[in-house]
Amino acid sequence: KGDMLLLGPSSSVAQRIQGAWVGEDEVRQVVQAWCKQAKAMGVAGEQGEEVTDETPMVDSTAAGGFVGEGDGRSTAP
Repeated sequence: KGDMLLLGPSSSVAQRIQGAWVGEDEVRQVVQAWCKQAKAMGVAGEQGEEVTDETPMVDSTAAGGFVGEGDGRSTAP
């Protein structure tokens, strides 16, 4: 687990690379910990909305990326 083939832009030969495999459960645990920290610090979600466990992390209408990324709602400068 964690192995993949990378076809970089400068080569026509795929390279086998390895990385750490992170399971779905581990990702959920990390996100839950971040949400708890944000609540404890009083951090609000996008446009002041409250962040809850049901707050979507990914915009289901987008082809990928995080909510607010590339859909005109981003607050990044």
